[in-house]
Amino acid sequence: MMGSDASAMSTATSTASSPPPAEFHRPIGVAIVAILVGIYGLLEALGGVLVIIGAVISPWVSVPSEVAGFSGFLLGILLIIIGLIIMAVAAGLWMLRMWAAVIALIVTIISIVFDALGGRYLTVSFIFGIIVLIILLINIRHFK
Repeated sequence: MMGSDASAMSTATSTASSPPPAEFHRPIGVAIVAILVGIYGLLEALGGVLVIIGAVISPWVSVPSEVAGFSGFLLGILLIIIGLIIMAVAAGLWMLRMWAAVIALIVTIISIVFDALGGRYLTVSFIFGIIVLIILLINIRHFK
């Protein structure tokens, strides 16, 4: 009996002395990047659906298409898969997951390097890439 009272008392004291849970804080820059990446992924997947629709209806319309038939269907499936992966990374960024930050950093750095090698310094892609890189590096400590 005495042992159960002691354990109940230690549980009560440890609960009473623990600090209240910290309020969750998602950095605004990370939230904006996550939303933009999610929108991009959604548009990529929607583009895949449109490519599939174009591939399916191209034999019945008189407009020649580069993505007609089975190759267009496969391209559409590939775009949908890429879009879903991008949306998963966006969800990971939103939830402050380290794996998502690492993937986003790698893809952003590759994009910046390709833009720089092509001499495209004043493009939306290059400037957006630099901004995303800075935001992610500044906020990397928030990812778990």
